[in-house]
Amino acid sequence: MTGLTEEPLPSDEQVESMLSEIRSLEQDETLVNEQVEELDVPRSTKDELQAILSSIPSFSEINKKK
Repeated sequence: MTGLTEEPLPSDEQVESMLSEIRSLEQDETLVNEQVEELDVPRSTKDELQAILSSIPSFSEINKKK
C-alpha cells in the first residue's frame, strides 16, 4: 500500500450532472463561434489590424533596446 487514499467514484447522478454541464458549455461555445462569424469583419480591416499589431514591438524587443 502506498499510503494514498483513493477518492470514491462519482455517483451516476453526479456523472450525469457533469455531462449535462459539458453539453451546455459546448452549446454556449458553438453559439459564441456563430456570433463571431456573423460579425464578419472585412478582410481589409483584418489586414490593417494585423499590420498595426505586427508593428508594435514585443516586451523583449523593448528591453533589448534599453
